[in-house]
Amino acid sequence: MPAHGCLTNLRHLGGFLAIAGRGTISAAAESVAASQPALTQALAGLEARLGVPLFDRRHDGMVLTEPGRILRVRVERCTDHLRRAMSEIGARPHLAGQLSMSRIRALIAVAEEGSLRMAARACDLRVSSISRSCRDLELRLGVALLERTSTGLGPTRRAEQLARLSRLALAELREAEDELRIWRGEYTGRLAIGCLPLAQSTILPAALARFTVEYPRIDCSIVDGYYATLSRALGHADIDLIIGALRRGDLSEEFEEHALFGDELVVVARKGHALEGRHRLTLADLHGFSWIAPRTSAPAREYFERLLGELPQAPAAAIETGAHSVMRGLLRATDRLTLVSLSQVRDDLTHGLLCQLDLDLPPSARIIGYTHRRQWLPNLPQQRFLEILRSVVHDL
Repeated sequence: MPAHGCLTNLRHLGGFLAIAGRGTISAAAESVAASQPALTQALAGLEARLGVPLFDRRHDGMVLTEPGRILRVRVERCTDHLRRAMSEIGARPHLAGQLSMSRIRALIAVAEEGSLRMAARACDLRVSSISRSCRDLELRLGVALLERTSTGLGPTRRAEQLARLSRLALAELREAEDELRIWRGEYTGRLAIGCLPLAQSTILPAALARFTVEYPRIDCSIVDGYYATLSRALGHADIDLIIGALRRGDLSEEFEEHALFGDELVVVARKGHALEGRHRLTLADLHGFSWIAPRTSAPAREYFERLLGELPQAPAAAIETGAHSVMRGLLRATDRLTLVSLSQVRDDLTHGLLCQLDLDLPPSARIIGYTHRRQWLPNLPQQRFLEILRSVVHDL
């Protein structure tokens, strides 16, 4: 669940937006049904917690400062996600104002853990506290969020929809705090990247090496795994982008892809392998050797299956892995072969750890790039990382 520090009161943030839109506290107070003293106090508290002035107080009204404009963009994006959530679950848009941080966090925990009991354990709260927050949310929205399952009370489909979009909303508030720290000259925050196998050995390490020199106080988190797992994390705003082979036709509507370069598949083996140095190998020459297979869900797997289907005789059962270190270790310790992205083993080939076999393969060009959520708004360090990533690819 996204962590938050200063921006913990959605009602106060709604008041901030009202002031930004109406230009005066009196007009804003009337629009959000709050007293002027209460709204003034809420704004003062918000500015104190953030450590920045959000408005210039002038004789003719309130004008947003630069940090105020930064916050407004993020809070409006947060509000848009919550209103969209209301629409998707069949609640009235204005009921987004009935949400509170504690209720949202309780619901997200239930959706993540699958039951009230597990959510309470994850949050270190009593089951009754989690239940009360979710039931209160049900009453306010007029939508069933809990249902009985074999393991107890768990989230309904609407609860999962609300939780997913609420996570995106809270991510905007986290980004707001990061951007305001950056505005103050404090270059802290996070960069969370989902990394598919082919980016692990060369592209990502080179980009991170450059990035961390420029932004030593940005926390970088690298998550590797299957595309299905990483795409779920991306959709929940747990990570900012995924680097690897693009999905193209299989891409979810909620994501956007950007190409970096074209890549091809090659067959590699250990240095000193019996097939090393032999020219114009054919599939028949590969007979008798065992294989290391790409992951079942990897784009290269279908190509691998077709290739093995053309061998004169079916090979022994393959070892499946997407972990580069495991693949390299197995190749160096055995006479196995593998089909792999050239960019993934480029350093291994350069340093003489592996060798590429001279085999004329059918066309296997793939597009490598990065994927992020549609309408993602990267902050300054995130933008810089993407610039560095493109620069690294250019230098390959």
